[in-house]
Amino acid sequence: MADKIMKPSVVRSFLSYRWILLSIGGVTFLLLATAIFLLVGPLTTIRSAIDIGSFTVNGKDELLDVPDLVAKRIPVVYVPLALLELGKKGVPAPTLSALRNSTAESIGRTVALQSVIDPSAETDAKQFQQNVLDQIIGAQKRRSDFIREGIAARTVLAKKSTDDLSQQITNSLKASNDFEELSDELRASLRSQREDLAAQQARDAQQPPPSSTDDTKRSRELISAQLNLLASLSIERTELARDLMATRTEHASQESALAEAQLLLKSINETRVSLAPERATTTERSRPLKFLFIAAVASILVMFAAAALLHNFAETKT
Repeated sequence: MADKIMKPSVVRSFLSYRWILLSIGGVTFLLLATAIFLLVGPLTTIRSAIDIGSFTVNGKDELLDVPDLVAKRIPVVYVPLALLELGKKGVPAPTLSALRNSTAESIGRTVALQSVIDPSAETDAKQFQQNVLDQIIGAQKRRSDFIREGIAARTVLAKKSTDDLSQQITNSLKASNDFEELSDELRASLRSQREDLAAQQARDAQQPPPSSTDDTKRSRELISAQLNLLASLSIERTELARDLMATRTEHASQESALAEAQLLLKSINETRVSLAPERATTTERSRPLKFLFIAAVASILVMFAAAALLHNFAETKT
């Protein structure tokens, strides 16, 4: 019975103070709606991208680093250092927290970086991304320098080997020419010795002198010695020609290696920024009706709470 009497009393209190209560509810709803529109503001997306460097091996491009691994290193290695630099410059903590949630992904040889922040932090976000890009370029530059030094060392070795083989070819050609000249002299001497021997034998047949037998024997021994020497020279020339062919083959191989190393050195493409940090989009954050509905419900509850307080105040006073 008391509950039945109390409810009309609360209703009468509500009706009695309806303008005050409606004013309280309206002000509450207005404050909550204003807070929703102020706190849930627009968002700006900052994007940048970097292309991983490459070099050519056997006509095929090889990347200096794996783009997917670079993207995975960004939040673990590069982002903390970039945030540390911004923190030293007094960038607010909410901005640092938003930048910490930046994302990175790889598409082909490109690594893209994206940050979603409040429009007022656009400059800080661009500095942050530029810092990350500079760190990546520095790391990739060290990789390319290491590769370049290795190729340069190969080039020096190939050049020295080519020069040494060129000198060997020159020496072998000179030796071959010397053998040829010596062989020609021996052949000429052999012809002369044979002619002299034939003449000596003809004279011996007509009127043999006492010493003709010894002269003929010495001539034959000399001819035999020259024939043996000529045979040895022929063998030496054959071996020299074989060695010269092998040296020329090795020389051609070293020249090819030298040309390949020089081409490889020229083919190195450094990692570069393909997209400087820039504002991609500015979008309004969704303000779903449920937030306004919650604000309306909260305002009604405040009205009823105020009505109950006014009712209790009136009952106490009575």
